[in-house]
Amino acid sequence: MPTTTSIAHELWTADEFLDWLEPGVFADLIDGEILMHSPVSLLHGNLTNFLDRLLAAFIEHKGLGGVVHREVIAVRMSQRSVVMPDIAFYTREQESLFQETHIPVAPTWVAEPRATDKCRAPYSRLFPGGGE
Repeated sequence: MPTTTSIAHELWTADEFLDWLEPGVFADLIDGEILMHSPVSLLHGNLTNFLDRLLAAFIEHKGLGGVVHREVIAVRMSQRSVVMPDIAFYTREQESLFQETHIPVAPTWVAEPRATDKCRAPYSRLFPGGGE
């Protein structure tokens, strides 16, 4: 479950967060607050792997092109929100917009498996009604 970090800072901007973020650090910026990712459960990992394979097979079968990224790519959603979706699909057109350190456009399709409602709560501000 994501937890708010104790880094002493007012509200962060997306640019500040992306400058701070390093490889191997798993965190999101939601409305200016940093939320650190907790280790995932085996169930979460298995479900994410299944959805990743299913989506990749569907994209290949339909000849859609594009790319699927896992939770290691930062996605800038707004001036104060950057997320690292568990699984995200981007079209060929979106790929041309990718930056070296982040993706500045929302994914065409995203999956965020959550074990409990408490895990989903921070993201409900970005994706109201998501998964309901």
